[in-house]
Amino acid sequence: MKAFSNIRFRMLIVVVAGLTLLGFAANEARKLVQAGAYNNQTEAYLDFWREKQAKQPDEFSLRSKDYEVALNGARRAIELLPDAPEQWVLKARVLDWGQQYGLMDTTDGKTPLLGAWRDAIALRPAWPYAWSDYAMAMAQQSQINQDFEKALLEADRLGPWEERVLENSATLGLHYPNWLSENTQETLNHSLQRLAERYPHKALAISRRYGQEGRLCQWLAHPERVRECQ
Repeated sequence: MKAFSNIRFRMLIVVVAGLTLLGFAANEARKLVQAGAYNNQTEAYLDFWREKQAKQPDEFSLRSKDYEVALNGARRAIELLPDAPEQWVLKARVLDWGQQYGLMDTTDGKTPLLGAWRDAIALRPAWPYAWSDYAMAMAQQSQINQDFEKALLEADRLGPWEERVLENSATLGLHYPNWLSENTQETLNHSLQRLAERYPHKALAISRRYGQEGRLCQWLAHPERVRECQ
């Protein structure tokens, strides 16, 4: 009888443990579904803004109400999945739009955009895009410091051939030629070279904004096709 009671007790433990795990799994699944719904809403706003801005760059204006809805969706998704780096990236992308149109709240003296990028990087430090976009966000805030250079160097180390990383690095290298350390500037010059070798049209477009297109001639596969190289 005692042995039978022990078996029943062990079975009860197994059942309770199974129900606990099942409940945990169901709760996590619910969070994923809810976060996905918020993400879809936020992405829809971002896509809409990009489309409208591209079609009407001079007329487009970001409505405060739309911005708040998109930002609230990003925040709610973070509440559900706080350890998911992509959620912090989504929030940063919304905040970037808010910064462009003067809607980002900085009343406490802090910059939530940079904080969101730092949180995303902390959760996934091997993500080159986050480091690169973090550097771009710091440039927009005129924070050209050691953290800025570290972000550029980390992006280059982790994603030396990634297109967006190369574009950002080339842009910042041409924009701040006398502000950076020799090592960082050399790294960004190499990024411009790789961009010219792999994506020549984008390299030329960026270089022409700064009157530096002549630098690319030595790296282009067909410099004879570029008027500045003739």
